[in-house]
Amino acid sequence: MNTQNLTLDLTQTIALIGCITGCLGLVINLYRLYRERYCLKIGFFKPECIFFEPITAKTYSSKYQGLIHMEICNKSVNPITIHDAYLAVGKHYSRFEKYDESDSIKLLQKNAPPAKHLLNPKSYVSFPMNKQFEAPLRLQAFDSFEGYGFIPYFPYEKENPLKIYVIFKTAKRSKHVVRAKLHKFSD
Repeated sequence: MNTQNLTLDLTQTIALIGCITGCLGLVINLYRLYRERYCLKIGFFKPECIFFEPITAKTYSSKYQGLIHMEICNKSVNPITIHDAYLAVGKHYSRFEKYDESDSIKLLQKNAPPAKHLLNPKSYVSFPMNKQFEAPLRLQAFDSFEGYGFIPYFPYEKENPLKIYVIFKTAKRSKHVVRAKLHKFSD
C-alpha cells in the first residue's frame, strides 16, 4: 500500500479548527437550550391532601371542602408565572380560594386514641394557612413555593382516595396538568 505523508497544509488545518469549533458551539448551544427549557415540577404531600366536611361560615353547594399541600419548583433559568389554577374532579371543576377565617385550619381527629390524663380528650390536627396558593404566582429562576391550596367547593365522586387533576396555566404552556390523590380526613 502506498502511504502518503499525513501532513496538513494551512487550509486543512483551518478547516479542522473550524469543524472542532463548530461542533463545540453546537454542544454549548444545545446545553443552553436544555437549561432554558420550560421545567415546572409540582409535587404533593400525600398525607396533607385531604377533603373534609365544610368548615367555613360561607356556604357552598357541595358536601365537602378540600386542602392540598403542594410544592411548586421552577427548574429552569427563566422565571415562570402561574396566572391561573383550577381542579378537575370527574366532570366537575373547582378553584383554589384564599382561606381567611383564621390563621390555621383545625380538624377534629375522629380516630385518635383518647388521652385519659387530659381534660379534653379531643384531638385536633392543625394546618397552618399562612402560605396559601394565590394566582398569579411568580417563581424566579430555580425558585420554589411550598404551601396550601384551599378548595371551598369540592365535588365528591364516591371513592376514597379520590383522583383529581390540578391544572396550572402559565404563559409558556396553556395547561400544565398534574394528577393528585385526595383522601377523606379521618375516616
